[in-house]
Amino acid sequence: MIGDDSIEAVASIGAILRNLNLGKTRVTSAGVAILVGHVPKLENLSLSHTLVDDLAMSYIGMMPSLKLVDLNNTIINGMNSFTQTKLLS
Repeated sequence: MIGDDSIEAVASIGAILRNLNLGKTRVTSAGVAILVGHVPKLENLSLSHTLVDDLAMSYIGMMPSLKLVDLNNTIINGMNSFTQTKLLS
């Protein structure tokens, strides 16, 4: 199963990614941190059913092209009732 250790491989091709679905993986906030600076064109990110927590929000904020983030069923406080969060640009 994909976890934080696999994110480095994703980051290596990150310059071309626009959509990334990490839903139902073992990715944590540390994995999201690895993506920062490597996914300049990423617009849609699914982190549903992962182990990301409140710390991930600061890393998500560092991804300038993100428009939509799915945080359904994560351990981010206050986000479990939302399926998707649309980011303001």
